[in-house]
Amino acid sequence: MKALLIAGIALLACCFTAHAQTACTDVQIPNVFTPNGDGFNDYFVITCLELYPDNELIIYNREGKIVYHAFNYHNSWQGTWDKTGGALPADTYVYVFIGKGNGPDVYKKGTLQLVL
Repeated sequence: MKALLIAGIALLACCFTAHAQTACTDVQIPNVFTPNGDGFNDYFVITCLELYPDNELIIYNREGKIVYHAFNYHNSWQGTWDKTGGALPADTYVYVFIGKGNGPDVYKKGTLQLVL
């Protein structure tokens, strides 16, 4: 194990890890997710969601029917029907996200590919 002496302070070179975090500045909404239970992309995660605590998320199927609707969404949707809780089929869906927070309101819509 190597030790590094900087200004009289010994640091163990093997055990030092730096993590850089960037500040959230804009909501990013994924266009695909895979809620198949493998532990990867199982939840529909909107980054920087904490900037908009007063939010609404609506997911529509290709017929225009609402399959998921949440106020104050918390990155918890796993691709299930809002009413029955059953799994949605693999398909393309449309999302609408409305967020209100400390800054300007945000309105985003787009398509989402649900892959199983």
